[in-house]
Amino acid sequence: MSTHFSKIEVLGCSGGIGVIGEGTTCFLVDEDVLIDAGTGMLRLPLERLEKIRHVIVTHSHLDHICGIPLMIDSVSRANSEPLQIHALPETIQALRDHMFNGVIWPDFSRIPSIEKPAIQYVELDCQDEQPHAFKIGERLFTAIPVHHSVPSIGLTVETPTGAWAFSGDTHKTEEFYKIINLMKGMRHVLVEAAFPDHELWLADLSLHLCPSLLAIELEKLIPQAEVWITHLKPNEKALIEKEIKSYCDPDGLKPTIQQALGFLKTGQVFEV
Repeated sequence: MSTHFSKIEVLGCSGGIGVIGEGTTCFLVDEDVLIDAGTGMLRLPLERLEKIRHVIVTHSHLDHICGIPLMIDSVSRANSEPLQIHALPETIQALRDHMFNGVIWPDFSRIPSIEKPAIQYVELDCQDEQPHAFKIGERLFTAIPVHHSVPSIGLTVETPTGAWAFSGDTHKTEEFYKIINLMKGMRHVLVEAAFPDHELWLADLSLHLCPSLLAIELEKLIPQAEVWITHLKPNEKALIEKEIKSYCDPDGLKPTIQQALGFLKTGQVFEV
């Protein structure tokens, strides 16, 4: 078996726009797989965009999909094979109905022809809230249903040399942590925290996390991996970070975050 490391490049990890150099959720795995396609993907030049052959979409919200139609338009003529979009059936239907509908953007699942389209949808079978595993090259991806305001998944990615995980957008969830805790070589866990604690009501309403909910969620995670926080709203980023740090102090607030913890940054690169 190969001992090749898989590289994860953070193209965007913000919960919004407005900060120069920051973009919404987008991760590049090696050179060929994109996890979500937020505004962070605008960092990539054309020659790198053309190497992407798969996009895994965690859910249908705009900050996670807005780059897909623009990328397709730029790269479709350079590739003989369609770009594969892996997503839940509900997410694929949303893309069909609201984006690639001939009004917002052309239907690239039928362009340049039905026989040779520019994009191909690949359904993730998570019926009855069950995980769905699939391989791309040597990497094993597992889509895990999580709790958000639209059908959504988190992901684990296993390579020959280790594993990492991404919660996607989520509120309280169980299966995501159960699966992570069973995996060997889990090195990094990326978890969202969109709002500060005084907006707990908004986190509950929109099904996101805030620092107090994050601390409770991380009690489910065996402290074997480094935790990285993502998706902070830009106008409240400093406050959210301060509140999360307060839960890392064993003499401070309860529950206490036990894991090694950092805040994800655009441009950050991991090898797993």
